[in-house]
Amino acid sequence: METPHDSEREPSSDDALATESRRRTERRDTSAQLLVVIETPQFGGKADNLSDNGVFFFSNETLRVQVHVDDGGVHKRYSGKIVRVQQMNDQETGFAIEFDVP
Repeated sequence: METPHDSEREPSSDDALATESRRRTERRDTSAQLLVVIETPQFGGKADNLSDNGVFFFSNETLRVQVHVDDGGVHKRYSGKIVRVQQMNDQETGFAIEFDVP
């Protein structure tokens, strides 16, 4: 059972190993600049809970995006979908985008 503080704990080396074993392709560090264009103008879902400060909901719809990458002067474009959003801290949010299979 997850306690309220479990989601705030620091990732362990076991977490990193579990994530690595799920990945289908090798990752590489980069400082590439991105421009993400959201193609899905709207989407719907079903609320799980609602408050004056926000809502948590589920959707079976896909958030389609185009990703423009500038990696040291090499420009590439990918189509894909947002598969995860994670609030990292007060100022930063992480986004995971899965590219379409060519």
